[in-house]
Amino acid sequence: MNICFITTYIGPKNLLDISDNFPKNNNYDYLCFTNLNKNEINNKSWEIIQINLQDFNSTKNNVKISRYFKFYAIDYLVKINRKYDYIFYCDSYLYPNVDINWQTICNQIKNSNFKIIQYLHPSKNMSINTDFGKIIANKKETIDNIEKTKLFLKNIDLNIDLNTKQYYENTVLGYDPNDKDVINFMKEFWNYYQECSTYRDQPLWNFLYLKNKKKPCLDKLFRENFLGTKKIERRLKEYQTSNLV
Repeated sequence: MNICFITTYIGPKNLLDISDNFPKNNNYDYLCFTNLNKNEINNKSWEIIQINLQDFNSTKNNVKISRYFKFYAIDYLVKINRKYDYIFYCDSYLYPNVDINWQTICNQIKNSNFKIIQYLHPSKNMSINTDFGKIIANKKETIDNIEKTKLFLKNIDLNIDLNTKQYYENTVLGYDPNDKDVINFMKEFWNYYQECSTYRDQPLWNFLYLKNKKKPCLDKLFRENFLGTKKIERRLKEYQTSNLV
């Protein structure tokens, strides 16, 4: 199986939180999409692919540009002539454990109804509204932007209950980039996300699961396949100062 691991960081060098070097499986690709050049990044395990921020003028926000590579890298990979059977994303402070049998996980995706693999949010009884409350409490977004986001979601589909107890965390995920349902889902997410008032991606992502009546392949231990420790806790201040465009 042709497997690719992806991470991304868009922003100033002083807010970069990237994993240490790590052992790799030479049969797989490890891509890091960033606005920084490889000499600014103290990690030689990832293949650094420097992007041009001017290519994303319509997005006008570096945090949101990073989400493009998190959720819609399939679009960019076509442009650089890269094709894979399976893709696994992790936040930049993490890295995939080389000792895991990734082909077994690929088979889980292959045999699932909807070919995205995730794990449930570790907090119990999580919903979109519950996450909104945590986001505000942790000072990761303004109350005004959260209220605008609630309105935005209602305008997409008024019938979705934002208190539904179904919620997946987006720190890591895996998917089949060639599956039409997955491609359409990720394209829909990216189109809405660009217009959404918040930086946060989990509320919209989980909303679209409910709207489209989809559920990812659930693996309770999926998060444990990635190693690393977060060194920088980004809150609203860091999100705002990360903007370079």
